[in-house]
Amino acid sequence: MSNVPQGATLSDDGHYWWDGTDWQLVQDNGDAGGAGGSDGSADAGTPVIVFVDVYAGSANTGPGPRVIVDQDDNPDDHLVLHVDAGCLAVWGEGNAGTADGVYSDSWSLEDGTTGTLDDLSLLPEHTVTRSVRLGRLGAGRHTFSVTLNGQAFGEDRDFDVAG
Repeated sequence: MSNVPQGATLSDDGHYWWDGTDWQLVQDNGDAGGAGGSDGSADAGTPVIVFVDVYAGSANTGPGPRVIVDQDDNPDDHLVLHVDAGCLAVWGEGNAGTADGVYSDSWSLEDGTTGTLDDLSLLPEHTVTRSVRLGRLGAGRHTFSVTLNGQAFGEDRDFDVAG
């Protein structure tokens, strides 16, 4: 019926499956459609943005988001998240669609802090690492969420800040 292997992870919208390296378009091999052209999941000017793996050096850390120590705000050289160092959220995203265009990502913390990255663009089949500085956070557990081009992918990231 489709090109999705049994047990493969599907995107929240069901249009893409994870092959272990990249998001792949779900192809319906049924008889309910015309030939060629767009899959209809997005209009001609809208990119289809999905999570892709984040790399720390050459180490693959998974699709993100990840919250790490902000090395530009780390005067005491902390190796783990700490109240005396800034926090940086990072994630990888890719355009799994056939169109490029302007879009935005939004993010939030559980305390109600929110932000938006506007006027983003990404060519089809290209990837990029995005990041946002969260500043110094209080000790305890926090939750970071990110929405890519209006779509929620992956899960919220819980992380602890030491005091």
